[in-house]
Amino acid sequence: MIKRFVYLVLSLAVMAAVAGCSDGKKKALQKAVAEADKGCPVSVGSYGDMTGVKYDEDANMIELHYLLKDGDLINIGYIEKNKEAMAKSAKLIFSKSGMDKVSGMATDAGAGLRMVYESSSTGKTVEITISSSELKEMKDNPLTDREINEMLYENELDAIQSSLPVDMDEGMSMDKVYDDGSNMVYSYLINESLYDISALRDNSGELKEDIKAGLKTEPSAMQLMKILVALDKGIIYRYKGDTSGNTVDVEMSVSELRAMLAGV
Repeated sequence: MIKRFVYLVLSLAVMAAVAGCSDGKKKALQKAVAEADKGCPVSVGSYGDMTGVKYDEDANMIELHYLLKDGDLINIGYIEKNKEAMAKSAKLIFSKSGMDKVSGMATDAGAGLRMVYESSSTGKTVEITISSSELKEMKDNPLTDREINEMLYENELDAIQSSLPVDMDEGMSMDKVYDDGSNMVYSYLINESLYDISALRDNSGELKEDIKAGLKTEPSAMQLMKILVALDKGIIYRYKGDTSGNTVDVEMSVSELRAMLAGV
């Protein structure tokens, strides 16, 4: 789960806090990476499984390895298409309180970070790198958590929208995602030859509970919810009939998201 992922990454910083000279810090970094690797694989939700944490001594890089499934929204094609957005998100994540210890530790050892994403079906890989100089820039010019959350949210919207439309199920596709000022809105187009939009409205309460149950098992969704709560935003799932144009909204308020994060 995502807490275990965060623990693994943060353990790098704790274990590498020894040694004063550059060579000592590199050796401590190697040891910390080896220990973190023992905790893999670990699920990171939509971003697949983190299968290993390695240290490339020649390049002086910490490597985080991920295995992606082709059928998921976040697949190797998505990563390849959105490398710039993914790199931006990675920088922002490693700037957040707690995670910044990892980037600081890497900077002290003169190391960079490399995320290696691999397709489970083809073996194709895509790499995203944050150089040691970029990590130092992040450390020397820190952003507030509010600024980081706002940028992560904007980046998430842009990245998802760039991959749309995408089929979610037979007769249902996500055609857009956007911010309405108070909510993150997921818009779905419904094939009314397969779905009765009126029946969907009548059963919206049950649909909402099903969505909540799914979100609670999705680590990356829970992380996004944390960002939304920090920005005082809710979520709307909007279903629109392809012929009638009628819509059904399933809304989750900030307080509901907060309760879900608290396990209520």
